[in-house]
Amino acid sequence: MNRKELLEQYVKSPNPTINSELRNGIESKNALLFDTLFELGEVPPKLYRWMPNEYIRVDNNNTIVDPAYLSCSKSVDYFCKNVTEDNLACLVIETQQKTKHINVQKELPNYNDEGEYILPRNLSLKLKRKEQCSNLTDMERFLCKEGSVVSAKELKGSGINSFWVYYFVL
Repeated sequence: MNRKELLEQYVKSPNPTINSELRNGIESKNALLFDTLFELGEVPPKLYRWMPNEYIRVDNNNTIVDPAYLSCSKSVDYFCKNVTEDNLACLVIETQQKTKHINVQKELPNYNDEGEYILPRNLSLKLKRKEQCSNLTDMERFLCKEGSVVSAKELKGSGINSFWVYYFVL
């Protein structure tokens, strides 16, 4: 499998095998090949990642380190529209001007236009603060602040009654 095929496989999967392997301590040849796709360059000042809240493990130093790759979006809306479960977390990641990343749109221009960026494995994110959006007012305030076109009522209609927001610095 070449680099482009590996990236296509990664972005098409809701739970990429390569991430499951890394989270289980398995470093495959595919992970080493995937690592070669990352380049240092400009990324948006904020990236977003929606995921089940139970996967968030903040250590005593207020950091999280995921052994897998982090698929993120430049807009809170792209993943927000596709999430249909409760007990969610939205990671809001403040990035540095230049960060190692894969710009999916640049690498796969015909794939999608959801502003997807993939961040490297073993990335350490420092928690600044967290807040719970447990009602329509909180949810709407957060969505408005982040420039969302999705409303809290739409989220509620898809079964999302509350979520946690984690603000991280890269």
